[in-house]
Amino acid sequence: MNLAPFKHKGLSPDSLWQAFCKSARAPKDAGANSLYEAYLDIVGEAARLFSLPFGGDAWQKELAAYLARGGGPIGHSPGYRQAEQPRYRVVLLDYLEDLTSGT
Repeated sequence: MNLAPFKHKGLSPDSLWQAFCKSARAPKDAGANSLYEAYLDIVGEAARLFSLPFGGDAWQKELAAYLARGGGPIGHSPGYRQAEQPRYRVVLLDYLEDLTSGT
């Protein structure tokens, strides 16, 4: 979530915290896994076609290692983390709309 529009509207930090918490407790979308798998397939096809800086064999090796670790977030390179200091929080759209509509 980009905090600039949130701050511009003068919304309460506590209400944003509540939206984060509700989002974290919300049931996971059953379709999310199949969509994620479809994205992995797209990357695999692009690698196979050498549309990426690595080929299909390299992708399969990395994908197998990633899945063996249990998947999950991959993370940023140390250089990117140092330069950009990324921080992410996810808010489900329904809860964000509740904040901005005042409900």
